[in-house]
Amino acid sequence: MVFYNMPFWFWKPERHNLALRKLNIMKRNKFLILIMFASLKVFSQSPVYECKIYSNSRGHDLNVNADIYFDSIKNEKLLVVKVDDNEDNKLYNYLIDTRGGSITIASYGADGFNGSDGSDGSNGSDGLSGFPNSESQTISDNDGNLVTVYVTVQGPGGAGSDGGDGQSGDNGGNGCDGGNISITYTKLAAPYLYIIKAFSIAGAGGRGGSGGKGGKGGSGGQGNPCGNSGNNGHDGFSGSNGAIGKEGEIYFMPVQLH
Repeated sequence: MVFYNMPFWFWKPERHNLALRKLNIMKRNKFLILIMFASLKVFSQSPVYECKIYSNSRGHDLNVNADIYFDSIKNEKLLVVKVDDNEDNKLYNYLIDTRGGSITIASYGADGFNGSDGSDGSNGSDGLSGFPNSESQTISDNDGNLVTVYVTVQGPGGAGSDGGDGQSGDNGGNGCDGGNISITYTKLAAPYLYIIKAFSIAGAGGRGGSGGKGGKGGSGGQGNPCGNSGNNGHDGFSGSNGAIGKEGEIYFMPVQLH
């Protein structure tokens, strides 16, 4: 004790009893604080489950069953959730703490495919250069006499060909509908339906393909005169985006007892 090194005249029974009472109070408060933090830790670590079912086409229809199971060891209620995916012949089982746990159930429709981009048009060919021709010309010589001479001149250049038109992009595919989700629950599970968050997600429409660029017209050939350049091709049109699919229905149905 802290009184061993004190003078004998300092120690008194009432001081000793007061010190013991304060020590017991501190121990009890520390114990209560530990219990409080332990309970908060258990609550904060309640699991959050996700059951997300994806499809390559329309979303799968899901049958969900919800009931309550009482854990006598932990003295708490647990929500039993079974998700039946008939299309894939799979069953998913979950045991959820009703004191903070939750589950998200979602059926996803597939997104539409993206349209292909259009091809660019080909460039036009350049015109041919003009062919050389021999022409006669009459000129005066140094003595003033008219003489005929032959000179080579370049003929007219050929016209360039037009560029090809770009192809139009393909339309994007439509998104697929989300599946329906049917949730059947017992009377005991009814107060805890807020734990179940169900979503039917429609697929997004695919992006339309971009139109191809028109080809460049060919240049006119060199000549006298030069040839005309070809016209540029027209750009292709972009494809339309696909439509978004529709969300499925969410049904909550109590168990009918006969």
